[in-house]
Amino acid sequence: MKKKYIALLIFMAIFAVAVNQDWQKGHQHEFEQDQTQAQTPVPSNLRLTMADVQAAFVQAGSPLEAWPHEMTFYTLNGIAPTFYQSAGGRFAIYVFMSDEDRVKGREDFDEQTATAKVALSHIYEIRNVLIFELKQVERVAFMQKVKDSLNGSNMLAVLTIENVKAALQQQGVVLDSADFYYDWFKLGLKKEFSFNLNAKEQLYVYIFDSATDVDRGLEQINNQNAMYDIAHMPMSYRVSNMLMIYMRYKPMAGIEEKIQSAVDALENFNNGAILTKEQAIRIALDYAGTTNHFKWIATEPVRGEGYWEVILGSDQNLDGQHHPPEKMWMKVKVPSGKVYDVRQSE
Repeated sequence: MKKKYIALLIFMAIFAVAVNQDWQKGHQHEFEQDQTQAQTPVPSNLRLTMADVQAAFVQAGSPLEAWPHEMTFYTLNGIAPTFYQSAGGRFAIYVFMSDEDRVKGREDFDEQTATAKVALSHIYEIRNVLIFELKQVERVAFMQKVKDSLNGSNMLAVLTIENVKAALQQQGVVLDSADFYYDWFKLGLKKEFSFNLNAKEQLYVYIFDSATDVDRGLEQINNQNAMYDIAHMPMSYRVSNMLMIYMRYKPMAGIEEKIQSAVDALENFNNGAILTKEQAIRIALDYAGTTNHFKWIATEPVRGEGYWEVILGSDQNLDGQHHPPEKMWMKVKVPSGKVYDVRQSE
């Protein structure tokens, strides 16, 4: 609420400076959102300057301060931004020669970001000035859609590092193990895997024991995220017990789309989109149930055409009494995770 209030003050202050500038120079100016009006070039004596913008922030009660760190953002219509911080926010400010140039700058931004994800709180367009209020990338939390499609079992809700690797590789993402280990977010938890996608991109995968641990990890990331500027924006993806952090120097749409597709596949993992041998065994054991005393794998499952064939066997009941050897054969369908074609020895 405070940030929205500050943003409103900033907008009103800049507008007030613009109107006051008109009055002082003897010009009558109406601030309208009409597209025809917006494309009218601004005369030099009505053009806002960076000094006007700075005065507006002062009038809003929160002066602009130079952003001390190196940042990367878009060059729009030939104009590079100036970066400032104020009221807990960060701003990329463009001052164009005319209103028409500002409109072209906004169009340039829309074209450059058509296939990229850019996190912004607000965009202000006033005369020849374009202001982007920057914010950290939203935590992309993929809430697991648990479906009871495994005969009452929820086995597929648990992801392994192999599932994550398989999903990424299916999207053609080349994974090179990182030569170093550095816990960017200091989660104090075991990092299962780290990748170098290229010189400017890294991918970190955390496998947690429970959803509660994932929540704790996300909370730590949210608390620490303020230390990263937009030049190294982290994106987080959460699916089930997995948390993946994508660090990149600048938006790279091609890789992001592939990672998103991999995450979508992992999100559907609990209804069988990806099925490993180990999970097929667990599904089979769950299907057999403890009351049928099937406690061990007699034969390794064999991957068939769209299914895993699992063979279970046991020669001892839970009460400790000896029984003749029995076996159970079943097929676990990929990708549904359904059990079918069950046979049992007499």
